Amino acid sequence: MPFIHRSGRDFYELVDPATYDLVVGEVNDKLLKENSECLSLAIRAGLRMEQNELSGAAEIFLQARTALKETTNHEVGFGILLGQANTALLQGDNDGHAAYLLETKSYIEANHAHYLLRNLWAYEARCGLLDGSKQVAEAWLDNYFISTSSFGELYKMYQNFTTARAYIVLGEHHAALNALRAIAETSVSMRRPLDIAEANVLKSIVHWVLGKKKEASAILKDVLLSLRPYDFTRIIADEGKAVLPILSAVKRQIDKSADSDEATRRFTQEIYVSAYEQSKRFSGITSSLLPSAVKLSKQQTLILEYLAKGYTNAQIVELAGISLNTVRYHTKILYQKLEVTNMMDAIVRAKELRLLR
Repeated sequence: MPFIHRSGRDFYELVDPATYDLVVGEVNDKLLKENSECLSLAIRAGLRMEQNELSGAAEIFLQARTALKETTNHEVGFGILLGQANTALLQGDNDGHAAYLLETKSYIEANHAHYLLRNLWAYEARCGLLDGSKQVAEAWLDNYFISTSSFGELYKMYQNFTTARAYIVLGEHHAALNALRAIAETSVSMRRPLDIAEANVLKSIVHWVLGKKKEASAILKDVLLSLRPYDFTRIIADEGKAVLPILSAVKRQIDKSADSDEATRRFTQEIYVSAYEQSKRFSGITSSLLPSAVKLSKQQTLILEYLAKGYTNAQIVELAGISLNTVRYHTKILYQKLEVTNMMDAIVRAKELRLLR
């Protein structure tokens, strides 16, 4: 599969340094000696990527890349190259992402490892789905190898996640939930917590789109708390704009709860910030399923733009030449139209509805 730390087995437990040598040593005994260094580095890099330590992940992926040999297992080499590509994507380096993808394709071709192409295509489709492209979704589902009976096959797990995302983009909610349910069942039986988490994040997004907001928030909160011990943020944050409104609701719950500790609040905030950054680069998998347009008056639009730029009410009064009461009145109406209760949620919602860039 594309990412080594979630490939033949799930290496999530290796965030605990005490288990690292034991587990990697056990795996290395089963692999050719030449793969040991590359495999170990690729796992470390993947876990750093999950924790949003992108600079560190990029550096370790580069070390793994340097350690590649002609005798290295092709799946390991594929995972390293695609890991470099994905890290570049998350860092906003589009040119680097494109260059690494070309190298990955050249690597597959040079080594006649064409069996890896389906997972590469799944990755490329997922990138297109980040902007909610219906064309990409339809093209993916038209592939001859897509099958709803394959959800129990581990080697197709990544492809199946892409299939579920394609269903979401096309608004095929029932098909998406069925796919995610099957993926989750397979993941539970094979003890793959990262796959379970990803399936549930997507399930939460579908429920939110269907208007089941309490259910969506409960699912996402459970995922967030399950990832907290490992500091894994990307599984949630990668969904960007699609997950932001749900995250906002969960964040409010956690901030208000007396049972939440400071570490959990900080972790939630880190995910929120990362998801917000992702939302600035991609439209999200639900962008084609936006509700009816919200109509704002010129005054409300102006106030919204000022709020998004960080201006205070007093500054808006001075800049817009209107009274404080007028600012407060239009802000109240603005919140009602956007169905939010605070400025941050208003900005997130406005971006979701494309009222703000």
